[in-house]
Amino acid sequence: MLSVYTLAFLSLGLVLPGAMGVLRGSGDDGPDPSTLLLTLPGVVIGFLITAQEHALVARLLLPVRYAAGACGAMLLITAASLAFELHTIPLMVLWVSSLAISLFVAAALLIGRLVRPV
Repeated sequence: MLSVYTLAFLSLGLVLPGAMGVLRGSGDDGPDPSTLLLTLPGVVIGFLITAQEHALVARLLLPVRYAAGACGAMLLITAASLAFELHTIPLMVLWVSSLAISLFVAAALLIGRLVRPV
């Protein structure tokens, strides 16, 4: 679910006209408070990926924990890039690379769900 949220947010932020300007904020006010939409899931995922199950179950859930941690880290990094007002070209490179990583994570989770070991 988090990988789909990350993929949707990053792709909409890049594709919709004017979305990056709204997220970056305008004028002297600094970044828009909507950057909390990026920060909050990353922090919550940081708390959720801690192992609290039996060792066997924790080992089985390890790939999902890595995927959730990667998506949470990407959301925090993209929120930081907006908060610290990164210039346009490095910002686009960061967002496009984050979009590619989240697409890879979502595809890997989908393929892992479709191709189950017997």
